[in-house]
Amino acid sequence: MVEKLKRGNKIHIFVCVNQREDTSKSFCSKHISQEQYSELKMWNRTNHFPKVLLTKTGCLGVCNPGGGVVAVYPSGNFYKGIENIDEIKKIIEDELKDIK
Repeated sequence: MVEKLKRGNKIHIFVCVNQREDTSKSFCSKHISQEQYSELKMWNRTNHFPKVLLTKTGCLGVCNPGGGVVAVYPSGNFYKGIENIDEIKKIIEDELKDIK
């Protein structure tokens, strides 16, 4: 039976950590590694959970050779060109300000 759950999350961040075998094409894990994602998750757990839920994903469809990609909901904002997790932390802080 399907059960509907209500969680306390205000925003959900999808972080692309996609890695391609064909390295001639852009992929996010060049800029945001699994290890960096784990570090970001720990930072979030300490600072913003349960308001912010983080999920690592494969390709979000807006690949950018200049950096990684994240998608934020419920705003529907996509951010590309991310070079490090500090930029994702800033995105989280800014998105939280927008919903208060």
